[in-house]
Amino acid sequence: MAAAASLAAMQTIRAHSSDVTFCDFGKNFTLATGSSDKSVRAWEWHPGHGYREVAFSPIGHHTYGVTDARFSPQGTMLATSSIDGCTVLWNIRTGCKIHHFVQPSGNAVRVCRFTSDSTRIVTAGDDGTVCFWNLAHRSLVKTIKAHEETVQALATSPDSQLVASGCSQGVLHVHEIEDGDLLATQDSAHDMGVTAADFSPVPRPARQGVKKVFMLATSGQDHVVRLWNVLVYKSRVLLEPSQTLSGHSSSVLCVRFDPSGAHLASGSLDKTLRVWDVASVKCAKVLQGHDRYVTSCSFSRDGSLLSSGSNDKTVKIWNVGGRMSVDSILVPSPTASCLPSDASHGKLVEERSASNVKLLQKIDCGVSVNFCQFGPGPSNILAAATGEKFVKLWRQDAGGRFSETGSSPIEAHRYSVNKVEFSPDGEKLSSCSLDGSASLWDVESGQRANPPLQSSGASVRTCRFSPDGKLVVTGGDDERALLWTIPDGSILEVIEGHTEAVTSAAFTPDSKLLATGDLVGSIRIWAVGAKGHKACGIQVIEAAHDLGVQTCDFAPSRTDNNGCQYTLASGGSDALVKLWDLRFVPNGCSQICIAQTLVGHGGTVASVRFSHTGQLLASAATDKTARIWNVFQRQCLFVLELHASIVTSCAFSPDGSLVATSSLDKSVIIWEMPKDLLARNQAEESLRGHRERVEEWTSKDVARWLTWLDIPIIPPTRFQHLTGNDILNSTLQNLTNIFGLEDESHTKELERQIFWLKHENVGVVDDLSNVPHELICPITQEIFREPVICADGFCYERGAIDEWFLSGKISSPMTNLNMSSTTYAPNIKLRAQVCSLLYGEP
Repeated sequence: MAAAASLAAMQTIRAHSSDVTFCDFGKNFTLATGSSDKSVRAWEWHPGHGYREVAFSPIGHHTYGVTDARFSPQGTMLATSSIDGCTVLWNIRTGCKIHHFVQPSGNAVRVCRFTSDSTRIVTAGDDGTVCFWNLAHRSLVKTIKAHEETVQALATSPDSQLVASGCSQGVLHVHEIEDGDLLATQDSAHDMGVTAADFSPVPRPARQGVKKVFMLATSGQDHVVRLWNVLVYKSRVLLEPSQTLSGHSSSVLCVRFDPSGAHLASGSLDKTLRVWDVASVKCAKVLQGHDRYVTSCSFSRDGSLLSSGSNDKTVKIWNVGGRMSVDSILVPSPTASCLPSDASHGKLVEERSASNVKLLQKIDCGVSVNFCQFGPGPSNILAAATGEKFVKLWRQDAGGRFSETGSSPIEAHRYSVNKVEFSPDGEKLSSCSLDGSASLWDVESGQRANPPLQSSGASVRTCRFSPDGKLVVTGGDDERALLWTIPDGSILEVIEGHTEAVTSAAFTPDSKLLATGDLVGSIRIWAVGAKGHKACGIQVIEAAHDLGVQTCDFAPSRTDNNGCQYTLASGGSDALVKLWDLRFVPNGCSQICIAQTLVGHGGTVASVRFSHTGQLLASAATDKTARIWNVFQRQCLFVLELHASIVTSCAFSPDGSLVATSSLDKSVIIWEMPKDLLARNQAEESLRGHRERVEEWTSKDVARWLTWLDIPIIPPTRFQHLTGNDILNSTLQNLTNIFGLEDESHTKELERQIFWLKHENVGVVDDLSNVPHELICPITQEIFREPVICADGFCYERGAIDEWFLSGKISSPMTNLNMSSTTYAPNIKLRAQVCSLLYGEP
């Protein structure tokens, strides 16, 4: 075999007073280094000089030596871990501390990794546990006892679904990130211990019967690097040995793929680094220059540079691409030019922003209010059920104030109205009353939409639409729940089984299950989704609440290989809010258990409602307060205390920015949620729902892509099932027919967009010197892929600005002034310019 090429270092950085334990490149060529001297330092590239330390560096000090650090996928944050048992999250543009996560055991943290979607951090260390942290809520999601010895290696898969961990005993595990379930294991991955691991950023070609194939590299004390195929089947994961890379003469301490997945770097106790060609499994380069062992290595975003840290206290920069020098221009402008003018004063400061719920408006209703509910959509319409016979409606105007609509008030019933709820499309409103009736109303006109759904002598206490809009459930003092079909308003089924009044009801987000609660204190779960089948009771929670269940609500569901998993919130006369985990599988089997009891209210909990993301929960009680809870942390974030009497209900607006509370004090209060909390929630939802590879797109991803097309497409029901594979494999004529395009110019535009879609990849453009500056994201310094226009008037890459908001910042990355809104819109024309430049025209 031909000898591997040798290469001299392009630059040597001497700044640390002890061994360098890590080095990592950020998205825009920013470099971070850390050491046993407790410091973390940040560097940026200056043509003619190479890397120079930024003004606010060192970023901060841990109590003890720094063991690891990683940039977030979009490069806006840096996570560092330490022997002091903490993992700290930093804003890399200012040097300010965002948050610190403390390992539950307090033991040393050896490794930390972001998931590829930027929403979580995974940490592990001396106690053998692996911890999963939610970045939006800064909370510990799950801890698993993965190993018996120190965990030295962690790697997260490109799809953010898997985490590989290796320990000093040589055991290699693959766990699911969402649930922490152990999916695959290798007991003797490396003799005497696994030291490092890294997933290739580019998935391997799929095999028959296999959903996904990832390549995983590990290193160990046995002097070798091993490559593994991680095969993801529908219901299992297999860890398959692939290749062994031999060449180092001592323990291999680090491994790292380049962004293309074509090359792999490894560093060793033998003082050398090796760059391997993955396809041929041969060593392409041997890098010598460190005086002592190599502890860490990292490729730049384009794979042209390789950094290495060593026990000799130095960091070396290697020109592995062969086309760089200290005079090269790596980014259009230095990173520091985008920093706030006072960034140098941000050392060791924790970022804080206004995080209080604010009173937006108090509406005097003139009569007690039993319930309130926001309608769907962006118009922010609000309905209230009053203690008399009226339903009132308000709509938010351009100035943010709520004013009563022309159709309000609606004389809905003969006596007090108990509940109201909007249909999923916002066109209808259901109401139920003490007079024993339930009705549907047209929101715009205020006229009755159907004959009364129910008319009896027993009070109707609850009414809810199913999320698919096909059913309405009512329940009341007659101890029954009734299912009604929409839009005809005919009764579908009478559900019996309760022995006391039915006080509450809620459908799962997929409309397959129904929960009903009663005054005895029980909750019953019914399967209602199957056509032609009667509602089937599948679970009973006896004594869910002492003295009775008053309210319940389902959070958004998550479907996995084993069925659907739901979270149900309930409130009762025992002053408690309870969260229940329910797993339901197609064969009808189910398992339900209490996840958490939220204590804080001093009276009967009358209402609970989840936010649209399921990350927040609002509750209202007879103690005259409403509370906002963090579902992940199981903690009360805010207590809302301006009502003078019993708070009867609470509701989130569709985007989660507002909370409404109603009370017997004759008022409805509108509260404005903290912008930074809202921004983090929205960013997490956007990042977690995004899939890079078109082949993995769901119908929701296709719908998102359609919003980027300069074509007037209104997605009809007939193509809501389309996936990414359907788009890639269908003919232009077929798609034209599906989308109902008749204009020839629209057909040509669709052809152009599909051509670009088929040519897109997750790689980067190496040479930005000829790319117009307006096509480069100011955060990542990379060419745009999904440019969006934000409230500050500037354009950013969607993933980058999402990660910026996720870090807790609501300020503009360009002006450092707070944005008026954290929403954004796709820049369709700019994306077309980028695609035309990169891929040409069909």
